[in-house]
Amino acid sequence: MKNKTTKLLLALGVPPETSGYLYAREAILLTLNTPNSTYRWCETYGKVGEKFSSTGKRVERCIRYALKKTQESGTVEYAEMFHANIAKPPIVSRFLVRVAEHLKMQEDYHLEIQK
Repeated sequence: MKNKTTKLLLALGVPPETSGYLYAREAILLTLNTPNSTYRWCETYGKVGEKFSSTGKRVERCIRYALKKTQESGTVEYAEMFHANIAKPPIVSRFLVRVAEHLKMQEDYHLEIQK
């Protein structure tokens, strides 16, 4: 699932040179690996921060910066997924939920085909 998450973030235009990219990927993977996740983002940011010797607030701030850069790059995939005709980037938690749900739907679709 890490490869799919990485490919999607890159396709969306999230700049991989930012720490926000790494933090976003880790937060999405934590969400996908937590059964019945209720998206408790403060806890998720804290866990990501611990892994990277940082804080939850810094994690969120870095992801927000990466999203701002993503929106500025204006990839087609980003525009389609987030209706990027809005003036500002999506809220961090909404972005992470959207990406996680997209990956879950793809995985469910592939499991259905295999049956």
